[in-house]
Amino acid sequence: MSLLFRIVFFLLQAGAVFVPEEEYNEKVRSIQTLDEKNEGFDLNGWEYHHLIEPASGFVHRYYRHQSKEPDAPVMLFFHGMNLDGRTFLYLDELAEKWELIAYDLPETTLRYTGHYDDFMDITNEFIDLLDREICMVCGVSFGGGIAVRLAASRKDLDIKHLILISTMPSSVTEKERNRNHSVAAWLRTIPDYKLYWLMETLTGLAKRNFEDSKEKRRDVAEVMRMKHMDFYRQISESIWRYSGGAYARQVKCPTLILVGTDDQVVKPDAAREYLRFIPHARFETIEDGTHAMTYQRGEEIAERIFGFCTETHEKPLHPAHSKAP
Repeated sequence: MSLLFRIVFFLLQAGAVFVPEEEYNEKVRSIQTLDEKNEGFDLNGWEYHHLIEPASGFVHRYYRHQSKEPDAPVMLFFHGMNLDGRTFLYLDELAEKWELIAYDLPETTLRYTGHYDDFMDITNEFIDLLDREICMVCGVSFGGGIAVRLAASRKDLDIKHLILISTMPSSVTEKERNRNHSVAAWLRTIPDYKLYWLMETLTGLAKRNFEDSKEKRRDVAEVMRMKHMDFYRQISESIWRYSGGAYARQVKCPTLILVGTDDQVVKPDAAREYLRFIPHARFETIEDGTHAMTYQRGEEIAERIFGFCTETHEKPLHPAHSKAP
């Protein structure tokens, strides 16, 4: 592990010792639910839906923006750890041609066992229940891995395009796996109220980074919220057990990788690592884009996606096609 990581890890561990238990247990009990978060919130033309699996009663939640085209195929979106399906609210211009569905990953469920396959079992079930033609999958941050898995493994869907935004292949080196395992192992030892303090601290730092960035078009803080602690535990456990490179190598469809030059979570060089596994992908940077650029600059991201999907629908990309310097 790097020296910087060790220092930050130590400081967080030290800080967790002094968390006031009663105060933070109350915060855990008061976490906003998936349905409550939309109350009074402008969804910019999207609607929030439930889809129930008949046999188990499992509830899938998602945002939908109807297309202006009848019987349009679906663009399916997956969010990251700190945001939710509202990440994609300002990609609405894509509804000129496609139907848009942004899935809300469950925050707590008995189906979470600490493995990446849990996410895939849930999303595959949703896709089968939805029973629609899916032409594109897009993942932001943690959601990028889910999108890659779908593009690589769901041959029956005949996915035409893969879009990866502000994301990188996870745990592809032993060093990364060891680091991710150290985090997961520590989180197993702390109660929910201390995990809440940890995520609150990290979220606060992220908000300050966004405030200090050059990007002022849209305040991402309005869609940042604390989630159920089970969700953070599930992500930390699944990441160290999962290597993103193996499935990425199986991706054959045209792929667009977008990353912001001011992303403090996934640096452009980290996102570029996907080209090792998907050499035919197109790599583009967004000047001054942050880790939340999909929400902050949705109109520009939508324009990039529209252009890419329209262009590559007619002709395949050449290997290592890139607009990045």
